Amino acid sequence: MAQLDRFLAALVSHRASALMLGADVPAQLDMHGTPRAITKTAFNEAQLVGLLQELAPGNARMALDSGAATTFAYTSEDGVFDVQVTPRAEGLRVVVRVQGSLAVPAGTVAGAPLWIDGFSAPFGSAPPDFDAFAINTELSVPASLQVDWTSAGTTAPFATLAATGLTIDLSNANYSAGVIRIGSESIDLKSLAASPQIVPAPSPPTGTPGAAGSAGLAAVFLPLFAIGNLSAAGTTSITVYNTFATFVAQLPASLVAATPALHFVATGVYNGGSNTFTASSIDVVN
Repeated sequence: MAQLDRFLAALVSHRASALMLGADVPAQLDMHGTPRAITKTAFNEAQLVGLLQELAPGNARMALDSGAATTFAYTSEDGVFDVQVTPRAEGLRVVVRVQGSLAVPAGTVAGAPLWIDGFSAPFGSAPPDFDAFAINTELSVPASLQVDWTSAGTTAPFATLAATGLTIDLSNANYSAGVIRIGSESIDLKSLAASPQIVPAPSPPTGTPGAAGSAGLAAVFLPLFAIGNLSAAGTTSITVYNTFATFVAQLPASLVAATPALHFVATGVYNGGSNTFTASSIDVVN
């Protein structure tokens, strides 16, 4: 049994997109766009080459010995894997994925955005130009929604405000800018057909939006919603909430003439099809 077989077993059991290995960096699983370390220590380049030699067929072994890029298939008890080895300036990089596993996610329609993770080929070594190890839909890529108002702020930043969700008033006279960022993509809020509906991430086990434990986080990671008052010189007052309902109930009382809304940031995921931003955290600065 090859020493890397246990890493391949982890790749399969965790249903990860890829196993990523590199010289002098811990081994990682790509959990559909989010890297997760599975070792505390890193292999040096000689150790990594030695581990790959256990898997590689003859031609690939010769490439490894010469420091050249190579791709080969390897079969273990857990399945058949594609192994891609790329020498880079910072050291050897290896991507392993289940053979045939790199495919357009189910349900993807023509024109829908996709985020592809991988490595660009070193200069002069293409093709391929890009070595991909994961394809992610919009809903699986972390996003942020940010809104700024002028220095005068506003006491009426929201077009709708309820215990189930809210929307930003894009026609407010003091509205300055608003953007959704998904990876490297930026979407101007005013370019959308309507202001996106911002809803809290559902909480287990009932799925009730905004209930304690929102986004499936343990209580130690709460609160998720905050109002920060920066109006008084030299002082900062931050009020935090672990339910969306109590957060939105407080907003009208906090956003008054003396402390208007200046800045709004939500993190979560964006669904362009329904124009809905599902927020796992929201911060309002007034």
